[in-house]
Amino acid sequence: MVLISFCRWSIFVGLFIVVAASVAAYIFAPKGENQTIWRSSLILAFAACYIMWALTLLAQLHPLIVPRRTDARPEGGFSSSQPAAAF
Repeated sequence: MVLISFCRWSIFVGLFIVVAASVAAYIFAPKGENQTIWRSSLILAFAACYIMWALTLLAQLHPLIVPRRTDARPEGGFSSSQPAAAF
């Protein structure tokens, strides 16, 4: 029950962590002529990693195609004349 509850909130927890890291990157970016490049690069990297993680997590929680078992035994079982298929 705890695992299911955590999975529901993990998207928002991850978003909060990414927003906090982005704010920290914005505030603590090294000063100088490349400050804007540092800020935008770090924030873009955080956002891209979050989107990839969120899509992977959601694809595992709610798959579009239901997986099928391929190792299930056929109805009649294996006969002696037909060898078992190697998977």
